[in-house]
Amino acid sequence: MNYFEMINQIIEYIEIHLKEELNLKELAQKASLSPYHFHRIFTTTTGYSPMEYIRKRRIYFAFQEIRNSKKSILEIALELGYSSNETFTRAFFKECGSKPSEIRNYQRKQFTEKISHTQSNLQR
Repeated sequence: MNYFEMINQIIEYIEIHLKEELNLKELAQKASLSPYHFHRIFTTTTGYSPMEYIRKRRIYFAFQEIRNSKKSILEIALELGYSSNETFTRAFFKECGSKPSEIRNYQRKQFTEKISHTQSNLQR
């Protein structure tokens, strides 16, 4: 197996276990490499360190959950392993440039505007 295939398998593993505790040592063991060598290969292949990649995937997952579910932001944060709403909000803002609550409020505003527009069209 070449490095590209191995990294793809590790990425699949990360996706399956995204809500669980993941660490460099565990991922390196899955790849049958030393943590140093695994980190170097993963970073070269993906452009992100393994933990940076995991953080970005978790934030993207959270973004989708905020937009598409009725779960509270705290519930999503805890589900993804963040110790508090504040820690999650800082990580989310750093990655997305917006607070999770702003994303949720924007969704609600769009929905409300769409309903209002539809209702006004029906009244004509």
